Amino acid sequence: MIIKNMDWNTIWKSESFYTDLYPTKNIVYFYKHHLSPLKKNIKILDCGCGNGRNFKFLIEKGFDVYGTDISPKIINENKKKFKRYKSKFKLGDIRSLNFQKNFFDVIISEASLYYQGIEDIKKTIEKFHYLLKPGGIIRVYTKSINDNFFKTFDKRKSTEYKVKKNHWEKGLTLSFLTFKDVKKIFKKFKELKIGIEEFNYIDQNKKHSFYIITAKK
Repeated sequence: MIIKNMDWNTIWKSESFYTDLYPTKNIVYFYKHHLSPLKKNIKILDCGCGNGRNFKFLIEKGFDVYGTDISPKIINENKKKFKRYKSKFKLGDIRSLNFQKNFFDVIISEASLYYQGIEDIKKTIEKFHYLLKPGGIIRVYTKSINDNFFKTFDKRKSTEYKVKKNHWEKGLTLSFLTFKDVKKIFKKFKELKIGIEEFNYIDQNKKHSFYIITAKK
């Protein structure tokens, strides 16, 4: 599916785009190994919540979940889909939303952080640190420079790239982090664990590469 002149509102207008509500594998594992022992009334931020697939999973586990996204369409659809929890969905960039300091016990950012420039990523992680309670946990799933998409860029002067080719992400900015970048961006956190997940769908030479970052404030 190719969408021209892309923005997130346009993406979510396609009924065929991520219509399922199954949670991502990363968040299922995060729940199993980190969240399941925690009290069920803890506050979780799903930043870049998309269609609510992980929001739904965590709500059903008994947590107090908030979802944020920059797409008015997807936020409105989530409010209709999850009527009981409509007040939990907030429209806007997390850096501009007025949550109190130390408000969340847990923050997840699932395949959304890399849709901004490097400097904006740094500011977003700064905001996550501000919003987390002491001892709080953050889980981030974001692209590494080993990703095939990064390797196909014709003229790259940095790890930040605006997609120009005929692709469903055309018009969006993508940023790919090095291991050194991750350690620097998360330097304020007391504990940092960096995993990596790599896979392909068809061509073994064209792999997707993601960091799985778990950090504690």
